[in-house]
Amino acid sequence: MKSKPLLVGMNNPQGNVPLFPHPPGCTGWRIWQMIKGQTGARRGEYMNTFDRVNLLDSPVWNARAARANREAILRQMEGRTAVLLGRAVPACLGLPATLAGVWYVTPNPDDQTKDTRWCFLPHPSGLNRWYNDPENLKMASELLSDLFTAYRHGLALSSETRRVA
Repeated sequence: MKSKPLLVGMNNPQGNVPLFPHPPGCTGWRIWQMIKGQTGARRGEYMNTFDRVNLLDSPVWNARAARANREAILRQMEGRTAVLLGRAVPACLGLPATLAGVWYVTPNPDDQTKDTRWCFLPHPSGLNRWYNDPENLKMASELLSDLFTAYRHGLALSSETRRVA
């Protein structure tokens, strides 16, 4: 894996760096904790391993403004593995709703997204009850940890498609 995996969120109500792992309980912190639990990753390692972007820089969510950023975000994802967090992200990017829940999708050369590997996870904001199921939390943690480990050690990811329950 050459390029850093990309985490794509909605917006940051706290207005700081996208998916930053502080303060405790925020989305970036929850993602880091999932990886840390599997790999022992330190905060700096999480930050250096993943590129992180939100659809909006604004602390207030606005779907119309997020959709206006579609082309810029899709360009950032070209040829990479992108983890899209929550249903609003793929919806604003114009991706089919049927892809929701897919972990890895084999790159398709005919696709407009230019060999992007998509990973979709429910939003880990702390409000999503999907993560209350230990099996779901384990699956999400394994996905994020696989991406972390593959990038850190220069390993290739499998091209299998796995679905989240």
